[in-house]
Amino acid sequence: MQYQRIEFSKNWNNKLLCSVFTTIRPTYKKYNVDEVFDIRIGERFFCYAKVIKTDIIILKDLISSGAHLTDTGLNGRDFLGLMSNMYSKKPWWQGEETEMKIIFLEKIEQLTIFDDGQFPA
Repeated sequence: MQYQRIEFSKNWNNKLLCSVFTTIRPTYKKYNVDEVFDIRIGERFFCYAKVIKTDIIILKDLISSGAHLTDTGLNGRDFLGLMSNMYSKKPWWQGEETEMKIIFLEKIEQLTIFDDGQFPA
């Protein structure tokens, strides 16, 4: 089965090592709860993950909540700069007032042949 991709330029704040992580994306693309994505760092496959929650939030509110810290590890100014570098040329960009979607993803663990309950741990 082919899944849509979510690509990361790098593993920001090492978040992809966690069982649940976030990504902050433009609101125009739909990310539906229970939808599975192929997670990539650049072009390299990293894991599959399922959307468990989404919220739409204005960037300045996202920064005040501190959610940007665990997502990227960047301070508020640098995070806003990162978002600006990625999206400021888009017609919908409104700086700190831009609505973005924060997507919560849960890794899907790949089972091995020993995970069938027949072998003791």
